[in-house]
Amino acid sequence: MNAVIELQFGQPFTTTIAGHGTVVTVRQIADDTGRYPDEPFETAVVAEGLGGTNVVVPSGGYRLEARLPDGRVLRENRTVKNDDLQLVRFESLHSPHEWLAWQALSGNVPQFHDYFMRQDAFLRSDRAQRKLPQAPLRFLSVVATMRNLASHQPVDLPSNATSDLLVALWRTTLPAGLGDDAQPEPKLPRTRIAAALSTADATLFAFVPGPWATRDGGNAEVELLYDPTLPNDRALRVSVVDGERSALLSYLGSSRMYEAAVTFESGDYGDQISQMIRDKRRNPFAAAAAAYAGMAFAVGDERRERWSPWLQNLMDWFPQLPDGAILFARDRIDRAESQDDLVVALKALRSAYLRGPPCFSAGIRHLMDGLAYFRSSEGQFGLDRDEVQMMYDDVSRLANLADPTQAFTVLKLRPGFPDVRT
Repeated sequence: MNAVIELQFGQPFTTTIAGHGTVVTVRQIADDTGRYPDEPFETAVVAEGLGGTNVVVPSGGYRLEARLPDGRVLRENRTVKNDDLQLVRFESLHSPHEWLAWQALSGNVPQFHDYFMRQDAFLRSDRAQRKLPQAPLRFLSVVATMRNLASHQPVDLPSNATSDLLVALWRTTLPAGLGDDAQPEPKLPRTRIAAALSTADATLFAFVPGPWATRDGGNAEVELLYDPTLPNDRALRVSVVDGERSALLSYLGSSRMYEAAVTFESGDYGDQISQMIRDKRRNPFAAAAAAYAGMAFAVGDERRERWSPWLQNLMDWFPQLPDGAILFARDRIDRAESQDDLVVALKALRSAYLRGPPCFSAGIRHLMDGLAYFRSSEGQFGLDRDEVQMMYDDVSRLANLADPTQAFTVLKLRPGFPDVRT
């Protein structure tokens, strides 16, 4: 005897974006007689906007928990009878502006009332002048190593900017063909797109992910938010406007990897991680994001084993994405059965190091952890110990500059760096 619970989410009014994915856990707390069931039904699904997500459940009582990207948990209790169709709508988000709708959905800006209280307090503070941008955000074409920028020059991208008295938002789309595919050496860093914003205290430097292909063949927008009320190393936020993958990216940004992996392997979303990695030719960035979440599963778990062999292609086919080599190395270390396996893993870590900073902040952590493993190991793995130490030191310095709360790599650099005025 089954019923249907339809999940909906209220979202800020907007004519420009679809809903942001939100994780909802549906947990049975009573059967149709009112007793706690011997084998209670439980699943996790990703509900998106007002379109409605149907969950077929046995009749009985249910506890529903919606975990929002900003960390809030909304709860509802429902009792459903056989053949019922019951609507559960979570009213959760009130954006301060339409143009901040995606940022509100992503948890990057407060709700309406709190937002304007924060704005008023900031404008009255003595920090306001130092935290305001000294120049507009600049897009750059860069070749980045783990130590510096080997080259950088301004680049014109289609973009628009909007601001109020508190925050500024830039939207852009990276067209295909921006990467340096002609670079013959796969271990050298490729040309990438970055964004730089200078204040009196720091230069905030973000690697812009993309081109980011959506599942329907489109090209997702990237939003860059500057919020001067946040600490300097967290004031520039990078988001991809991709409804289907938004929940996963939110989890990566908050380092809740295992929760992301479990969610995307639950219910109707059971093949999400595998499918995103399988579709790496269409979107290697999304494939890497899925693999980072999937690393939460142990070696031997079928949910990891089905896509683990594909990581070598993610490394080999996309040298512009250092994360592919990092993921391959991490997986090889986890399942190593011989010294030869570790030699292969260290070689991949070196390739990742030579390709430059990872696109995802999780990649910095995995790269540093992998190098730390070899730095403290006594065996011979094909590289001089001094070289391993040098790579570890460079990645450690990069980690100190990075914002670990974000999905994508954003660095806090000294004021005035890089000089992008020409």
